[in-house]
Amino acid sequence: MNSDLLTLLLAVSPTLTFLEISYCKIERSNTYEEHAIDAAVSRMVKLNRLRLTGDCSTALSIARGAPRQYPGSRITAPLPSISICEAPALDCQSLRKALETTGWASVTVQGDAMKTAGDSLRQELRDIALARGIVLIRRDGDLHTNVNPTR
Repeated sequence: MNSDLLTLLLAVSPTLTFLEISYCKIERSNTYEEHAIDAAVSRMVKLNRLRLTGDCSTALSIARGAPRQYPGSRITAPLPSISICEAPALDCQSLRKALETTGWASVTVQGDAMKTAGDSLRQELRDIALARGIVLIRRDGDLHTNVNPTR
C-alpha cells in the first residue's frame, strides 16, 4: 500500500542516498492520495539518485526533489539525478512547471506523454533546462534530446 511505503520512506529519508522503484504496483486508497514518493522526496536530504519506472510518481518528484547543497563542503559527489520512465501522470506541461523549481541537476524522462509535445513546448523545456543549468535527457521513442549545459 502507498501509505505503508510512505511510512517506510519517511523513516529512512534522512539517510537515503539512492532509491529505485521499477514497475511496482503501489495501490493508493483513492485517486486523490498523493504518491508516497511525491510526498516524501523533499525530506530525503541526502538523496543523490532517484530512478522511478511505472505508475509510482508524478512531476512533483521532480519539482520537490531539492537535494541540499552544503556550502563549504569539500565532499565531491555525483550530480543529483532523477529518472522517471513510463509514468502515466507525467506530461510535458507538468514537466515544464517542475523544471522551473527543481533542485535536481540531471533530469531524465521517458514515456508516451513526451511524444505528444509540440515543437514549441519541446523548445521551452530545453530553454528552461539551459537557463537553470539542468541536464535534461528526454527519451520519447525516436527522439532523444540531451541538453547538457556547461557547468
